Amino acid sequence: MSQLLQAAATPAGVFQVERPRVIAFVNRKGGVGKSTTTINVAATLGHNLTKHLTPEQRAEYQCEVVVVSVDPQGSSLGWAKRIQNKELLPFDYVDASLEAGLIQDLIEDGYRYILIDTPGWTPPDEDTWDGMDDSKQATVLRAVLDMADEIIVPMEPEALCYEPTMWTVERTMRAHPKPFRILINNCGASENDVDLRNLRRWLAKRPHWPVFRSTIRGYKLHSRAPEQGVVCTEYPENTIGLKARGDFADLTLEIAMEPASRSMAAVSS
Repeated sequence: MSQLLQAAATPAGVFQVERPRVIAFVNRKGGVGKSTTTINVAATLGHNLTKHLTPEQRAEYQCEVVVVSVDPQGSSLGWAKRIQNKELLPFDYVDASLEAGLIQDLIEDGYRYILIDTPGWTPPDEDTWDGMDDSKQATVLRAVLDMADEIIVPMEPEALCYEPTMWTVERTMRAHPKPFRILINNCGASENDVDLRNLRRWLAKRPHWPVFRSTIRGYKLHSRAPEQGVVCTEYPENTIGLKARGDFADLTLEIAMEPASRSMAAVSS
């Protein structure tokens, strides 16, 4: 990996841009790995932006990656607060669950990446223009979708994830047409895994949905990390630890070097 990302990760940041990249992790279904992916992408981006720094430079370094939670459950915030090695934490974290306007302040604060962890939601009883209700949580999520530059939609290779993901893309992403990509998360370690093959066939029937080449395999390290207070860049350097790290390294490289470009606006209803 990492030669390309290292080349991009100059002391001034991965990209020389005036405005940060605002990336939201969104799926109507809960439990698909939005928090896990947000935190570990932030950790990997931050690690690649800071590993070249000397201790003196690190002391003066202004963090360039921030995790923003708009999830009332605060899963990603709770995880970030439990991270043991706070001095080496390569990202900041902010609670914006009650006030999405905080994100606009962060856009003006000099960050390179703003990664937003969002909650799942239950479809309203009555049909609405974007598949969300008029609650405070929905209002915050709409503001996030309006501010985001791109959306990552994590989904797992299980049947109960298909319909909520379809709703997220065909209803919510069509109403808020931002560039997006599907991320296959928590999948089997082999491409021959039956559930993964079924999901790939299902996605192939939707060629207008862009899908990451990278996948996140379902290692137990990922599910244990929040309680242990570690992130993927701190996983042990054994076979499984390096594979689990490598999945997020590959995903982060793809995010950094290939911004999403296709939205549902280009697809006819």
